[in-house]
Amino acid sequence: MHSLKGQLSIATLGYGFEKLISLIVVTVLVHSVDKAMMGQFFVAIGVCSVAAMIVEFGSANYLVRATARDQAGAAAWLGGVLKIRLPLMSAALLTINAAVAATAPHLLWLYVFTSFYVLFENLYYAFGSTLTGLGAIGARVRTGLIGPLILLALVPPAAWLGWPLQHIVVLYAAAMLLMAMVGFGVVVKRVGWPRVFRDAPSATGVLAQCSWLFAVDVAVLIHSRVDEWMLASMRGFREVAGFAAAYKLVEASRSAIRPITLVLFPHFAAAVQANAWERVRGHGARTLLGAALLGVVAAGVVYAIAPWIVPLLFGREYPESVAITRVLFIASPTLFVGFVATMICMSMHLEKRVAAFSVASIAVNFALNLVVIPMWGGVGAAWVKLASESLFCVSVTVLLLVTLRTRSSAPAASDRRARTVFGAQLEK
Repeated sequence: MHSLKGQLSIATLGYGFEKLISLIVVTVLVHSVDKAMMGQFFVAIGVCSVAAMIVEFGSANYLVRATARDQAGAAAWLGGVLKIRLPLMSAALLTINAAVAATAPHLLWLYVFTSFYVLFENLYYAFGSTLTGLGAIGARVRTGLIGPLILLALVPPAAWLGWPLQHIVVLYAAAMLLMAMVGFGVVVKRVGWPRVFRDAPSATGVLAQCSWLFAVDVAVLIHSRVDEWMLASMRGFREVAGFAAAYKLVEASRSAIRPITLVLFPHFAAAVQANAWERVRGHGARTLLGAALLGVVAAGVVYAIAPWIVPLLFGREYPESVAITRVLFIASPTLFVGFVATMICMSMHLEKRVAAFSVASIAVNFALNLVVIPMWGGVGAAWVKLASESLFCVSVTVLLLVTLRTRSSAPAASDRRARTVFGAQLEK
């Protein structure tokens, strides 16, 4: 088994490479595809991402948490999740495309393959979550790079050959289908076939445990996309493209913090299960401090280089993205800390309160955007995003710190048990 530092190194390199590939592919597209069409593509991804969150129903975090606590039952946990997700995924594909066929048939081709792309990528995360819970970070990183590498190999040549976006999205769908298939094969090799019909948790039991995790995921996703939807309805798709291009850089910056949550979530979950609160407090404080420092560095660097990097990546048609990028990155320290705090709260089963904070932040975002977007467009939406995301992150961090202060330490036996699954690796 790799030490924790080794797992973090692997996850950081893999996730950073994945985000770099995504950024390269998007850069090629924005230079090759009409700006209004790119805006439609970004909106389609946003719509399908909401559907994917509904299909997932919080099961990714549930799988990591359950598998970390009972690795021998991994096939059963995965089977219980697939029993719910596969029917929901089929329903989502039919519903999205039936709605588009009825309301905007000229966009049907775009939505058919965008929905396949987003939903099969999301299906892969069920297999990736099982690998994460098992501590197989290397396998999780390798399988998660399959889809992005295929896109890197195929999309730029297709764009340079003049393929329309409607044809390029077919490549997206095919890449994610293959990634999901490979991820499934790797999981089967490690834990056996998922126990969908035998020895699996009941569907009602899984849904009950996932319900508030699902609420958090959907609220966070809506929070990340609501600005684009409001810009589309109030200012047009060209404004959406300018804002979404800048937000892609924000998402890419999360490659600095996402590996921490990917690797540490199962360890925190195991420690919470063992009631080792002193260890959760100590390692949680160090993780939050590290996230804050990374956020400060990211904010400073990107703010300084935005006038150079944005035109290089997105071209001269995206001048507004420079100011939007700078505004969004000011929130990096609170965003990174909140990202880590949310992960630790999930391991402590505090998702109900996290969901409430997220809904409140969405309400603030929506109300402010009604006033700001008509006057200032994408830049105004960026300031609103900064305010609402900072509000959410501060709220979750305070919740975590207060809860940890009130939790009592477990008996020494529990702490020794946690050392074998959590503390020992963190000390390496």
